[in-house]
Amino acid sequence: MSYLLKRFVAGAELESVARHRHWTSSVSPQLLRRLGLEETTPDPPDASGDVLDILQRIDLETSLAEGLLTKADRASMSSALELRAPYLDQTVMEFAAALPVKERVRGVAMKVFLKRFALRYLPSRIVYRRKRGLSVPLARWLRGPLHGWAASRLGMSGSGWPESTPGPRSRSSRSTGRGGDHARALWTLIVLAEWVAWASCKRGDPAESG
Repeated sequence: MSYLLKRFVAGAELESVARHRHWTSSVSPQLLRRLGLEETTPDPPDASGDVLDILQRIDLETSLAEGLLTKADRASMSSALELRAPYLDQTVMEFAAALPVKERVRGVAMKVFLKRFALRYLPSRIVYRRKRGLSVPLARWLRGPLHGWAASRLGMSGSGWPESTPGPRSRSSRSTGRGGDHARALWTLIVLAEWVAWASCKRGDPAESG
């Protein structure tokens, strides 16, 4: 909860699209600067209408298409499963996009129309039960069984950030303590390091690979 509150406050003064990108990003602009990396600002979305329409289109074209669906497809196909997402049926998507804002979000209530429709078939204790996230315990893993491996990845040469930057390793030592809240950012950097090592091997470069 403290992590979420900090992110909310840090982005409170930004305009709507920038605030949304800040909220959903794994690496904050402040951390990018500490790492000596230049922050890139994506082109504004080609959309008009309510802010919610614009933000949902961003999610549809980025995190959903390039992230969640890609990972779900790889995970399912690795077990020879055909995965389908009924809510992404074209007619369902077109209907959802045509709903007024108040039928999608009302205050802090989300999925307003969907939940009201679901009450036809499910008891309210199911429809309105507390959301259960699917996040993995990255912070605990990085403090425990993955600590040595993570430290080696963040300290390896050719890992994708300037070698003169002390940021990743020093932040790792702080974040793997009980008070750390940078697990998502660290995981992003670790994955970057693994990808750079893999790419170097594919090219036959002598960079560290393992």
